Amino acid sequence: MTCRASRPASRTNRTLGESRQFRRKPAKYEKRETLAKSFSRFSGEGGIRTPDAVTRIRHFQCRSFSRSDTSPSPPSGRTVYTPSRPPSDTLLRALPYTRLTMGLRNKRPDLNGLLVINKPLHWTSSDVCSLVRARSRGARVGHAGTLDPLAAGVLVLCLGRATKLIQNYLNSEKRYLATIDFSRSSPTDDLEAEPTPAPSMADLAFSPPDTAQIESVLRTRFTGEIQQTPPAHSAVWVDGERAYRLARAGRDAELRPRPVTIHSISIVDYAFPLLTLDVRCGKGTYIRSIARDLGPTIHPDLRGVLTSLTRTAVGPFTIEQAIGPDALPDRIEPKDLLPMPASVPVRSAASGAEPTSSPP
Repeated sequence: MTCRASRPASRTNRTLGESRQFRRKPAKYEKRETLAKSFSRFSGEGGIRTPDAVTRIRHFQCRSFSRSDTSPSPPSGRTVYTPSRPPSDTLLRALPYTRLTMGLRNKRPDLNGLLVINKPLHWTSSDVCSLVRARSRGARVGHAGTLDPLAAGVLVLCLGRATKLIQNYLNSEKRYLATIDFSRSSPTDDLEAEPTPAPSMADLAFSPPDTAQIESVLRTRFTGEIQQTPPAHSAVWVDGERAYRLARAGRDAELRPRPVTIHSISIVDYAFPLLTLDVRCGKGTYIRSIARDLGPTIHPDLRGVLTSLTRTAVGPFTIEQAIGPDALPDRIEPKDLLPMPASVPVRSAASGAEPTSSPP
């Protein structure tokens, strides 16, 4: 029988100093410490040092640049990521700093305003936010409406207190310049997946539609408030899962039509099989769905795939006001931002209604 004095101290009898070493730190602090230790091994003031460091940074990003990337991780435990496009040097230099500041408090309370960015092709909307967050040295940054990697154009970024305006800009009118190919189709309704081969003009069993036919269908079936089914590869939630994750896994997702508003849609250029449209629409409209549905609506033998997409306006901001990522200063200051507006113009749901003003 052992003496009471020789027994190890129970949890209730431990001193305060002894019990602290058994306490588990919150997960968020452990994650920050892990990131800090990992980045300190391969990143410094100048950014990325070795190609192997890029792989480790992508591992800590915990996301992919491409919806089509489904390659499994190697047995060694390190994630080897093959991007669909080479990330720019500007973005790679920003990654070590921005991944350590994401999710932390706003470190630049003096930055409160808007940035209108002309998002390049193959960049994600999060890529642009990460770059601006790094150039602003830890400011709170959010975007007002996602653009797919294969789309370019206007991306409105809100910094600091202006992030409270994001919902207002999400509800505002947007304008797109879209090119549709009637001779091909793809699982993603754009060129991210390999489209079907285009048939030759001699193989067509029907005469191509003329401009009058297309305008009639656009006016009667694709203008006003319509019911639209989102693409299978979209971020819509289906039974607690993103639709694109179910599509990648080969599982059928039941996507229900939902109401969207198209204020106007007009033909800019047409030379069969390519059609260029100018679309003014409201929140939640998928241009890929228009590209998918327009051809079969005109003729059952027509297909449809979106070959290019440019967002030319978001609310009052146009592509002429937007600046590219390379034009951003190395350190963003208040003078580089557009001031927060007192109100945001929002078009009502009724087609053709005049813009109204909504409070911030």
